[in-house]
Amino acid sequence: HASSVVSKMRFAVPAFQLHSLLQVFLTLAASLFTLRIGAGLAAWRAANQLEKPNYTVVKRLPAAVSGGVLGRRPEIEIRKYEPYLIAETTVEESSMRKAGSQGFGKCAGYIFGKNNPIKATEPEKMAMTAPVRSVGEAPAAASSGEKMAMTSPVRSSGNTGGRKGKTKISFVIGSKYNLQNVPRPIDKSV
Repeated sequence: HASSVVSKMRFAVPAFQLHSLLQVFLTLAASLFTLRIGAGLAAWRAANQLEKPNYTVVKRLPAAVSGGVLGRRPEIEIRKYEPYLIAETTVEESSMRKAGSQGFGKCAGYIFGKNNPIKATEPEKMAMTAPVRSVGEAPAAASSGEKMAMTSPVRSSGNTGGRKGKTKISFVIGSKYNLQNVPRPIDKSV
């Protein structure tokens, strides 16, 4: 008989507790959103402080789409880059995600110390630069037309049809290095 009394009882949450729970949920959601935006801004600032190859703008063209920052029409820049060095590796992978992970690790290992410096006795840790470039190469049979890579700021073009191919991943080497003083990679695939 006691079990039938318990089953007929209704459990209600008082309105003030429901309001408090809703406030906690909304505060938590707003905090997570703010944290995500803050982390994104911090990453953007860090990326914009990296050394990049020097260039001059040869020409500015209006973009075909509207919706630029603060109502300005976006532009396309034709740039002429000064010569620069890259550390590059080729990965036998057509998936840009998998290739990027494998290739990034090899190139990052090189700039973070897996190298033989020309003059020093210890491996040299080089500064991170931008851009990191990735270019997919489709097999010859899948090729049609001229392949062109995008460059703003990461270059990327994938393979078509899921066919096996190669992907090149490269890092720009800092401007203090040239062919005579750049450390040599230990990993021969870089």
